[in-house]
Amino acid sequence: MRYHPRSPPLFPLRLRRPAVGCTRVEEPTCDSCRTARESEVVMKGYVIVDTEVIDQEAYSQFLERIPGIVEGQGGRFIVRTSDVEPVEGGWVPKRLVIMEFDSLEAARNFVTSDEYTSHDDLRHRAARARIVVVEGA
Repeated sequence: MRYHPRSPPLFPLRLRRPAVGCTRVEEPTCDSCRTARESEVVMKGYVIVDTEVIDQEAYSQFLERIPGIVEGQGGRFIVRTSDVEPVEGGWVPKRLVIMEFDSLEAARNFVTSDEYTSHDDLRHRAARARIVVVEGA
């Protein structure tokens, strides 16, 4: 298993024997390197929020503002529900929200962005939340 010099170290590539003259230093010039590069998988970033609403009016105000910020940061909502079915363990979210972003870095940028954090006071008044950022396919 070898790595293409320009690929992230977490994504090993199985390369065929390189064509004569392929340096693999800049953009791939041989078909084997180009094919390997095209098959790389870019992992998505997800923000998962387990929320317990404590002030419905404040939470409604918060909800009016957040979708535009999520979309402005390149994200989209995957799940927004209070209809959660516990299967095992003690985790019973009151409200579950999952947002998808193009990368883990984009998800991190969202939760630390000025647009999002400027609503922290309102969010803390409206709900108790547990928020995690994860990477996935």
